Amino acid sequence: MITFRRLLVAMAAAACAGGAAASTLLGTATPDARLLRGAFLVQGVGARAVGMGEAFTAVADDASCLYWNPGGLGQLGGVNAVATHDALDAGIGISYLGVAAPVGRATFGASIASLNFGSYDVRNEEGVKERVASLSDMAISGGVGFRNPSWLGGRGWTGISAVAVSESAAGMLLGLGIGGLVPIDGGLTGGWAIRNLGSAQGGFGLPAEARAGLAWTAPGRIRVAADGGYGFVDRIPWAAVGTEVWAAPFLVLRAGYKWRSNITGLTGLTGVTGGVGFRIARFGLDYAYQPFGTLMVSHRVSLVYGVGPAAPAVAAAPAAGAARPGSEDALFAEAEALAAAGDRKGALAKLRTLLKRAPGHWQGWQLAGNCLWADGNRAKAIESFRYSLKLHPENPELRTWLESVTAK
Repeated sequence: MITFRRLLVAMAAAACAGGAAASTLLGTATPDARLLRGAFLVQGVGARAVGMGEAFTAVADDASCLYWNPGGLGQLGGVNAVATHDALDAGIGISYLGVAAPVGRATFGASIASLNFGSYDVRNEEGVKERVASLSDMAISGGVGFRNPSWLGGRGWTGISAVAVSESAAGMLLGLGIGGLVPIDGGLTGGWAIRNLGSAQGGFGLPAEARAGLAWTAPGRIRVAADGGYGFVDRIPWAAVGTEVWAAPFLVLRAGYKWRSNITGLTGLTGVTGGVGFRIARFGLDYAYQPFGTLMVSHRVSLVYGVGPAAPAVAAAPAAGAARPGSEDALFAEAEALAAAGDRKGALAKLRTLLKRAPGHWQGWQLAGNCLWADGNRAKAIESFRYSLKLHPENPELRTWLESVTAK
């Protein structure tokens, strides 16, 4: 008889290796797979990321980034949320809810993931059914991301996270994570993360891993990503590639492939993923298909909400007190102070005066774009950002960000 524990080990082995021997289902998983606690954390969250082959380390621009790369929290420009359900075979399902919101200069995120084994009958010694019971495991995570300070180069974002995992058949384990994102140039972004680091209990540990990746975005059309990593518990290196293509303003097509060493046994399709996404304003619906050979098939569906990455910070300007009152520098500094205080209407009024007087003030156009973007006026914000780049092309962070958001 197949027990819940063995089925979980089978799922972990399949997710870790992208395929395992069919005998895994009967409890003959590799010793390394058996050392995993919280094995359901291996199953990637978010249909968008999974549809891209799980090559998401250098993308990480929605609320699922707490799972993939906590550094992605820092680039989010407003409230974001992802709710996902992963329907596996044998009545097993994994649900995930992640939310993120900026608070001051940082962005905080929280998530909860639950592995449900389905229900089963509890019988007494005579075999008479007494009740129906169910088992579930749970992971609760939290994290914070922020723009890198000057002593870290001033570009990109860094984040940290923590996770508490509770299993029905065991106790609780704690894990830590850290990650970062760095815009490079020409639509290219680099990312890295270390996930689920923690001490083992009785030889069992969380599925800790190190991962790094690159993502390139072509304006308005396509994003291509590549990841690589190594699992500290299963000791298996892996690599992944993925892409998403905007077939229409509301329609995104995705495909990917994830390779892991030491794959043996399973027949049928493994490693390949695919998906589709729909977007209307800030809302979206994603689906991903991920087969594990003849062992099982994963169908993920996600509901998403978000405003996307925050606009880059504007280059520093002289303080109002250091500039001649009424001068261009003073007007810009006053607008910047109003924007920082949340008075975007007042900031835009100052900027209109500034830009009427000095239409070539690229910093003013970028700050106007930031205010418009925060107010939800996406079209006018993008016009302002593009004009700022036209005046001052040497702004790789704004260019990379703009290419990212206009691709959606």
